Amino acid sequence: MRLVVLVAALFAAHAWASQIPAADPEAASAPSSASAVPNHAPPAPEGVRENAQDQARWFYAVLTGEIAAHTGHPGTAYSELLKAARDMHSEPLFERAVSVALGAGAPEQALAAVKAWQETLPDSLKAQIWRAQLLVAMGRGNEAATAISRVLALTPQPQRPNTILSLASLFVRAGDAHASLALAKKVLTPYRDIP
Repeated sequence: MRLVVLVAALFAAHAWASQIPAADPEAASAPSSASAVPNHAPPAPEGVRENAQDQARWFYAVLTGEIAAHTGHPGTAYSELLKAARDMHSEPLFERAVSVALGAGAPEQALAAVKAWQETLPDSLKAQIWRAQLLVAMGRGNEAATAISRVLALTPQPQRPNTILSLASLFVRAGDAHASLALAKKVLTPYRDIP
């Protein structure tokens, strides 16, 4: 069943990409007697064809990833979605790859996806929030402190007080109460004068 769906997706992607006519000036100027329907559309520029091929490849990767995720193959889903996210610079796809890894019980892979996300989109606040949450959940206090500080630095000044308040739930989820308190003090000390 999986093979049939993947083959159908491949044919759909190929058909979609082949709808863009080739940019061949000789083919456009030479009339074809075999063609019953005249082609009045100008040939697509090379950039458009390459873009269509990229989109078809990305579509196939996302489709393959989602099918794999829904059929119990999280490893394939993770790798396909992460590949598409990198190629497309897509925050939602990075987030989906992280979710697939977490759903499979693989926090290290989720953290690797977040790292790739941050390399691709270094100013992404969402990626930094995911990193902080994962590091706190994994009990990596020092790394979590750096990640939380980065979240606060990336948060616009007007939203910073609300972000600080929302960190309380993050600290509560950390297993060790003493470590959580120490982490909160370490991270929030520079912001103690915020009203």
